[in-house]
Amino acid sequence: MDFNSPAFQRNYSSSSNGSDSPDSFDSPPEDGMRVEGTTGETNVRQYIEDQCNVDPDKVMPYIFMLARGLHEAIPKSIDITSVECLKKGLELKILKKKAIALTKPLLCQELKRRDNTAKPNGNNKRVEDLFSKLYETDLEEADKVYVKEMTTSFLADIAKAVEDANAKRYDATNNRIEMSDRLRWILAIDLCADIRLAYMRLQDVLNREQLDARNTASAPHDFHELVVAKVN
Repeated sequence: MDFNSPAFQRNYSSSSNGSDSPDSFDSPPEDGMRVEGTTGETNVRQYIEDQCNVDPDKVMPYIFMLARGLHEAIPKSIDITSVECLKKGLELKILKKKAIALTKPLLCQELKRRDNTAKPNGNNKRVEDLFSKLYETDLEEADKVYVKEMTTSFLADIAKAVEDANAKRYDATNNRIEMSDRLRWILAIDLCADIRLAYMRLQDVLNREQLDARNTASAPHDFHELVVAKVN
């Protein structure tokens, strides 16, 4: 599962404006494209689900930005890579760091969403300063509930993807040939001409007669069957 793709993020965005072109992380949406209420603050869900405001591939980093210090699993910290499932997701390359990174454009965008008269300047501010500024105002209770639910959903999906990836790695490791089996293969290939010939033909494309005979009693033994018969 690719949590960095627009296709994944689109599952969390119900806007139907048809825009699939991601905006750059380097600049927030223009003021004229933002949905604003009378006070400059909009419902978080309404704002995020409008792709004119938050492109689908930025939904996850936007939610994690708001979840810092709000969701019980996400610390109030710029760097949240210490969160266990996020750490595992990064290690297994299920996640890219930008999917959970805190950036100046996102911080400026959220500050403008909360107050349309605000003019945060990402060029002249550090991430730390903008991050502190964000906590000078609070979200509405309904917005907090939405952010927590979205964060829980993202974390559950990432944890499931990590579990699936680990299961595949475990299966791959346990399906490897042991050293003792490798020795049997080497001896069988070295000592038996028919096994050596079968090994050389292991990657050959089967003809029609061989394909038809595969599941019949008359099917010739393949390389693996010959090795098993020899060593047992």
